[in-house]
Amino acid sequence: MDLSARSCIPYNTLYNIIHEGREISNRDAAGLAKAFDSSVEFWINLEAQYRASLPLHAFHPLKGVRYIV
Repeated sequence: MDLSARSCIPYNTLYNIIHEGREISNRDAAGLAKAFDSSVEFWINLEAQYRASLPLHAFHPLKGVRYIV
């Protein structure tokens, strides 16, 4: 059985999380917890740690714009 079926997360959502950097939502975290026999909190914390490790400009709507510091 594939991850999409085990987690009840649509394939395109999983693709976007893995390849496009889409955030893991609470619903996604619940599905991943089910699929990997882990906790929702694990996936939420993992997402938060990942986002915190990204540079601030990764969230700016004008990516590629240079900042004057």
